[in-house]
Amino acid sequence: MLTNKTGCTDYDNIKTVNTVTYKTYQEACFAMGILADNKEFIGAIKESNCIASAQQLRTLFVTLLMMNTMTKPDEV
Repeated sequence: MLTNKTGCTDYDNIKTVNTVTYKTYQEACFAMGILADNKEFIGAIKESNCIASAQQLRTLFVTLLMMNTMTKPDEV
């Protein structure tokens, strides 16, 4: 975060993005656009919903979880 944000004087200042102070550094990183969102995973599941069976959807979701690349799996 410090490479993308300059002039920080304390920890709360690091978590402030556009005058909003976030509770966690992760939330601040999402607001700054440093961390990717899960749109590609949500899109893959929605696309598969039209052509896949329930078992195939569950397998896809478990595969995505096992890859450990989702930043917020509870939202997906």
